[in-house]
Amino acid sequence: MRSPEVKRSLAMMTSILAGMGKPWSKTIRFLKEERTLAKGMLKVSDMVNEEDAAKVRRALNEVWGVRDIEISLARKEATFTYNDQSASCHDMMQAVTEQGYRAEMMEP
Repeated sequence: MRSPEVKRSLAMMTSILAGMGKPWSKTIRFLKEERTLAKGMLKVSDMVNEEDAAKVRRALNEVWGVRDIEISLARKEATFTYNDQSASCHDMMQAVTEQGYRAEMMEP
């Protein structure tokens, strides 16, 4: 839970950015959505090299609301933070499987 000062700061930043026009609309949306972040983890069993890891990272980056992606080749896992109001676990699994990998949701 955020302190009142942090909430006021976020509200002030949102207000300032809103006055700057369209280039900041994505930032404003992100600030408003930050309250609904969840952690996710995918097991990608056929990810074997750095090229595979880069493809998995790019696929996850394409899903709106996903951020803080970490890939572990040794454990064959991708962990990430996502906005559970704009993306679902199914969205991340689909993005990775569309790249040709088998993905299974895990508990973070």
